[in-house]
Amino acid sequence: TCALPISWRCLTGASGVCSAPPVVLADYGLPLRLDNSVAAGAHVATLRLWHLDRRVPVDLSSVAVRLSYDGGVTWRDAAVLARGGGAYRVAFTAPSPGTSPLDV
Repeated sequence: TCALPISWRCLTGASGVCSAPPVVLADYGLPLRLDNSVAAGAHVATLRLWHLDRRVPVDLSSVAVRLSYDGGVTWRDAAVLARGGGAYRVAFTAPSPGTSPLDV
Protein backbone atom coordinates (compact mmCIF):
# COMPACT_ATOMS: atom_id res chain seq x y z
CA THR A 1 0.00 0.00 0.00
CA CYS A 2 1.00 3.64 -0.28
CA ALA A 3 0.32 6.87 1.57
CA LEU A 4 -3.18 8.28 1.33
CA PRO A 5 -3.57 11.08 -1.25
CA ILE A 6 -3.75 14.52 0.37
CA SER A 7 -7.43 15.09 -0.45
CA TRP A 8 -8.54 11.68 0.93
CA ARG A 9 -9.70 11.01 4.48
CA CYS A 10 -9.94 7.80 6.50
CA LEU A 11 -13.37 6.64 7.59
CA THR A 12 -14.28 7.49 11.17
CA GLY A 13 -13.43 4.56 13.39
CA ALA A 14 -11.01 2.98 10.92
CA SER A 15 -8.56 0.75 12.73
CA GLY A 16 -4.89 0.35 11.85
CA VAL A 17 -3.01 2.33 9.24
CA CYS A 18 -5.12 4.04 6.63
CA SER A 19 -3.57 3.78 3.16
CA ALA A 20 -4.42 3.56 -0.53
CA PRO A 21 -3.71 0.52 -2.70
CA PRO A 22 -0.76 0.95 -5.09
CA VAL A 23 -2.98 1.28 -8.16
CA VAL A 24 -1.41 2.49 -11.40
CA LEU A 25 -3.65 4.17 -13.98
CA ALA A 26 -2.79 4.33 -17.68
CA ASP A 27 -3.72 7.13 -20.07
CA TYR A 28 -2.86 6.59 -23.69
CA GLY A 29 -3.55 8.85 -26.63
CA LEU A 30 -4.01 6.39 -29.47
CA PRO A 31 -5.30 7.64 -32.83
CA LEU A 32 -8.48 5.56 -32.62
CA ARG A 33 -11.47 5.73 -34.94
CA LEU A 34 -15.04 5.53 -33.61
CA ASP A 35 -15.01 1.73 -34.04
CA ASN A 36 -11.84 1.45 -31.90
CA SER A 37 -9.64 0.71 -34.92
CA VAL A 38 -6.59 2.53 -36.25
CA ALA A 39 -5.58 3.31 -39.81
CA ALA A 40 -3.01 1.01 -41.38
CA GLY A 41 0.57 2.22 -41.13
CA ALA A 42 3.02 3.63 -38.58
CA HIS A 43 1.74 5.33 -35.41
CA VAL A 44 3.31 7.03 -32.41
CA ALA A 45 1.40 7.61 -29.18
CA THR A 46 2.14 8.74 -25.63
CA LEU A 47 1.42 6.47 -22.67
CA ARG A 48 1.23 8.15 -19.26
CA LEU A 49 1.21 6.22 -15.98
CA TRP A 50 -0.15 7.74 -12.76
CA HIS A 51 -0.85 6.79 -9.18
CA LEU A 52 -4.48 6.65 -8.08
CA ASP A 53 -4.84 10.37 -7.29
CA ARG A 54 -3.25 11.38 -10.65
CA ARG A 55 -0.84 13.78 -8.94
CA VAL A 56 2.24 11.61 -8.98
CA PRO A 57 3.46 10.09 -12.26
CA VAL A 58 4.82 6.54 -12.20
CA ASP A 59 8.29 5.83 -13.60
CA LEU A 60 8.76 2.09 -14.00
CA SER A 61 12.00 0.30 -14.84
CA SER A 62 10.31 -1.37 -17.82
CA VAL A 63 6.99 -1.03 -19.62
CA ALA A 64 5.63 -3.36 -22.28
CA VAL A 65 2.75 -2.60 -24.64
CA ARG A 66 1.17 -5.40 -26.65
CA LEU A 67 -1.42 -4.86 -29.36
CA SER A 68 -3.93 -7.20 -30.97
CA TYR A 69 -5.83 -6.64 -34.20
CA ASP A 70 -7.73 -9.96 -34.18
CA GLY A 71 -9.69 -9.87 -30.94
CA GLY A 72 -6.82 -11.10 -28.78
CA VAL A 73 -5.92 -14.27 -30.72
CA THR A 74 -2.42 -12.96 -31.47
CA TRP A 75 -0.45 -10.08 -29.94
CA ARG A 76 2.34 -7.85 -31.26
CA ASP A 77 4.86 -5.93 -29.17
CA ALA A 78 5.03 -2.16 -29.62
CA ALA A 79 8.31 -0.26 -29.22
CA VAL A 80 8.30 1.63 -25.90
CA LEU A 81 10.72 4.38 -24.88
CA ALA A 82 10.70 5.99 -21.41
CA ARG A 83 10.56 9.78 -21.58
CA GLY A 84 10.51 10.51 -17.83
CA GLY A 85 7.81 11.87 -15.58
CA GLY A 86 5.62 8.82 -16.14
CA ALA A 87 5.53 9.33 -19.93
CA TYR A 88 6.43 6.68 -22.48
CA ARG A 89 6.62 6.90 -26.29
CA VAL A 90 4.84 3.98 -27.95
CA ALA A 91 5.49 3.22 -31.64
CA PHE A 92 3.73 0.55 -33.67
CA THR A 93 2.68 -0.30 -37.21
CA ALA A 94 -0.93 -1.31 -37.77
CA PRO A 95 -1.54 -3.96 -40.42
CA SER A 96 -3.49 -3.43 -43.61
CA PRO A 97 -7.12 -2.25 -43.53
CA GLY A 98 -9.89 -4.70 -42.81
CA THR A 99 -8.54 -5.83 -39.45
CA SER A 100 -10.67 -5.86 -36.35
CA PRO A 101 -10.54 -3.16 -33.67
CA LEU A 102 -7.37 -2.57 -31.67
CA ASP A 103 -6.93 -4.17 -28.24
CA VAL A 104 -4.20 -2.89 -25.92
